Amino acid sequence: MKDFFKFLLRMMRIGSIGFGGGTALIPVIEEEFVKRQKLESKQKFDKDVIVAGLTPGALPVELAAAIGKKAYGIRGMLAAPLAMALPGVAATIALFTVLSVAESGILEWMELASIAASAFIIYLLLGYVGKLLAGCKKESSGRFYKALLVIAAVCVMVCGSNISKLFGLGGAAIFQASTVHVLIVAFFFVFYTGGTYTWKNILVSAAVSVLFLLSHGKEHIISQQPLIWGIEILMLALALYGLSVSARREGWEVPHLKRRQMAKEAVMWFLFLLLLSAPALFLVRNGVMFVAKGVLSSLMSYGGGDAFLVIADGLFVESGMLPEEVFYGQVSVVVNILPGSILCKVLAGVGYYIGYGTDGRVLSGVLLAVAGVSAGVAASCGVYGMVYHIYDGVRSFSTVRLFERWFRPIFAGLLINLVLSLCNQVRHISLTPAVNGNLLMSGMLGLAAVDLLLGSKTKLKSMWLLLFNLAVVAILAFVLI
Repeated sequence: MKDFFKFLLRMMRIGSIGFGGGTALIPVIEEEFVKRQKLESKQKFDKDVIVAGLTPGALPVELAAAIGKKAYGIRGMLAAPLAMALPGVAATIALFTVLSVAESGILEWMELASIAASAFIIYLLLGYVGKLLAGCKKESSGRFYKALLVIAAVCVMVCGSNISKLFGLGGAAIFQASTVHVLIVAFFFVFYTGGTYTWKNILVSAAVSVLFLLSHGKEHIISQQPLIWGIEILMLALALYGLSVSARREGWEVPHLKRRQMAKEAVMWFLFLLLLSAPALFLVRNGVMFVAKGVLSSLMSYGGGDAFLVIADGLFVESGMLPEEVFYGQVSVVVNILPGSILCKVLAGVGYYIGYGTDGRVLSGVLLAVAGVSAGVAASCGVYGMVYHIYDGVRSFSTVRLFERWFRPIFAGLLINLVLSLCNQVRHISLTPAVNGNLLMSGMLGLAAVDLLLGSKTKLKSMWLLLFNLAVVAILAFVLI
């Protein structure tokens, strides 16, 4: 039992530094539970990340549930995601209760803390990419150059918008794909080629992938629905054709699914949701409607935190459950400067304000916030568990193993985009006319460089580097502000 509580405390500690979205925490989770605690292998963790990227919902809580299940069974599966979400959710609820008393001062200091944490996250992300490339180079020069090519291709797919914002280029990004679309393109390429990289396979897969990204990217350059359907059908047909060729070559068998285990986990997540939501369902008006919409919003949550804000707007603001000025003036501001999953924080914030607005009691707000978080966690982890079992059943196929081999370079490209996103977030902070966003961004990058130097030369633990960043930012704040 003592080890279990230590495990949950580690989850909470990671959740408390989760600035920059769920993807930013992947290297941190791997460092703690794969390399240090050795609760699962690198290969199994890669599989967890792949499935989490393919499913809707909150990525860090899905990974927490996966690790918790492998280490401690059902109790770990249920408790670990709550521990991961707790720091951000608790901070969100606490901050909402005192905003009316000292709004500007609290938000200003939270923004400063986010700068220090963002520098630390950038250090972790760049360190991850550097180690990946070093490992590829050690394996072979061919592997190294192919990894660079994959990283560059992912950057082309996802980094356009952030580069335009960072350098003030203006205009629309060509692709600006989401993480799930990048993974779909990667699976298509692997399934269609089957690892046979002829010029025909490369050109056909590249052309179809470009069409898919033009039609599914955030700019929707190809917007005619019949044409979009045609591209999707063509992509699916070519992928199935490639799979059939591989199947005939390898003699595939129909995968065996653990249906009883899948059903058991689905029931456990339903009971989890019912137990944590019960007080709000019985005591707070609109509780049932809010929980139902919380589950639905989680199931619709593809594309990261920004996309979830749009989904939450449609379900809670446009329906009249929450005023627009509250959602954009308080909820969206607070969730972007606090650590943790944006999905969990938004559902907590929306639930708090809806509950508080029903009868003016803080207790009602807290109960509905807890119900919102439980809806997000249960929906995210429940779907993740179903897809995980399906993926596990087909993992023996060589094409799936081929994708896993190239997943880390793909992920590295996504991390580079996250670094750019963190830079853009800091550029929007302006503490004084002299201390503007560009200066703060430069300071953040300088602090990240210092972290990289200290991390490589002194072998300091990650937590000490984060505390160092917070101390530096606090000292500079007193001097400059």
